[in-house]
This record gives sequence, structure tokens and C-alpha cells, in this order.
Amino acid sequence: MNPNYEQAQRFMQAVAKILLREQLTHTLLDSCSASYAHLKSSAEQSRKKWHDMNRETLTRTKRVQKSVIQNIHETQSPQNAEKFSRDIDDLILNSVAGFKQELENKSRKDRHYVCNRLILSISAGDWDLSRQAPKAVKQITDFK
Repeated sequence: MNPNYEQAQRFMQAVAKILLREQLTHTLLDSCSASYAHLKSSAEQSRKKWHDMNRETLTRTKRVQKSVIQNIHETQSPQNAEKFSRDIDDLILNSVAGFKQELENKSRKDRHYVCNRLILSISAGDWDLSRQAPKAVKQITDFK
């Protein structure tokens, strides 16, 4: 598919939502593991389960991202493609950093509670991409 600029924007918004959820999940689990050694094993099990459940969507998302960036590279310029890609990366990094800081600003007791709930909810599938970003997953699935 050779999306026009507006289509590329919509696809990249879906890509950004999915990659944000991936980074957020990993970053928060990492933070919990680093803060509470006794949660490390269950956090890793949750990470593996999340990744297994979302593998197909993540693979498609990366394929869509690559395709859209390549299209911008070919139809506009390499600089526009690079800027477009960098803007998405920056948005994700800044958003994840904000969530991580919110978690770290909590008292140790509250952070422990949040980490326990996070691990349990990820294991229960509440953080699966099909639940957290269903419209984005559909857009990625519909990309040809």
C-alpha cells in the first residue's frame, strides 16, 4: 500500500499507540522489578505472557511502521521520513517517562500496591493490545 500523507498519519498514530503500550508495559514492569526483588519473577512471567499474547500485533505494527516510513522516504524525502520516525520515537519516550515518573513519585507502600496490581492485571490480559488499543489494532490489521 502506498498511503497518502493523511493515511500515513493515521497509520502512524495507530503504530504510536501500540508501541507506546509496549514500551509502557515493559518500562513499568522493569521499574517494579528494580524496586521489589520479590516481584521480579512474577513481573517477568507477566512480560512473557503479554508479549506472547501481543506478538502478532507487534510484528504487524513494526511492518506497518517500516512500510509507511519507506513510503515517505520515497515520495517525499529521506529527511521527512527521518523526522517523522524521530517524532514518533520522541512522543513515545516522553509519554513513557511521564508514567514512570508518576509511579516513582508514589510512596514505597503505594508503589508496591500499584506494582502488584499491574502484574496481576497484565497476567489477566487487561493490558493486551486488543483491550487497550482496539482501534489501533484494527487499523494495523487492516493495513495491506
